[in-house]
Amino acid sequence: TAPEGSGSRQHYSDFRAVLDRIERHPNRSYFIYKSIILDNLYGVDIMDEAVEICKLRLFLKLASQLERADQIEPLPDIDFNIRAGNTLIGYTSMADVRKATEAKGFDFDDRAGKIEAAAQDLDAAFRLFREQQTALHGVIGTDHKAQLRERLAALEAQLDRYLAHDYGVDTGEDLAASASFAAWKASHKPFHWLIEFYGIIKQGGFHVVVG
Repeated sequence: TAPEGSGSRQHYSDFRAVLDRIERHPNRSYFIYKSIILDNLYGVDIMDEAVEICKLRLFLKLASQLERADQIEPLPDIDFNIRAGNTLIGYTSMADVRKATEAKGFDFDDRAGKIEAAAQDLDAAFRLFREQQTALHGVIGTDHKAQLRERLAALEAQLDRYLAHDYGVDTGEDLAASASFAAWKASHKPFHWLIEFYGIIKQGGFHVVVG
């Protein structure tokens, strides 16, 4: 029996809801693997090709669970789980962002606070995007993913400029500065853990890391 006020009752209730969804799904193994891939597996690699191979490998694992034609359904969208970038270059915490904005005089209007608020909103949207593919039967709005990409790209661009300053890169508006910044970004491929996996980082990070 769960102790009063522990929150365990709600936790078990949520798990019963998951078990109910498993029972209703035509292929138990497929649903379990799909849920794990969407909710528990995340990856980053500096090589774009490696990212695509990883996603393909996960899709093949799912496809191998299918036993009949009537069990076929759209593959999950894991573009926000498996990402390309340099894991050693980028912001990992809000403390890092605040330090960068304050040191360069950028934080006169609490830009760091606005970045964190945007990251929180984006993380909630990511969670809904994954939930739509399991609990909500895969119903995803046609423009939902495009909007997520745009919001993520806007945050990435903002943090990239702050980080580029640390590398002595000119991020001005003239043509030469734009070319220099673009070249730096292409060569360094910064990956900002803070916004890519905000919820996980905020809760203390990943439980298991495989290299």
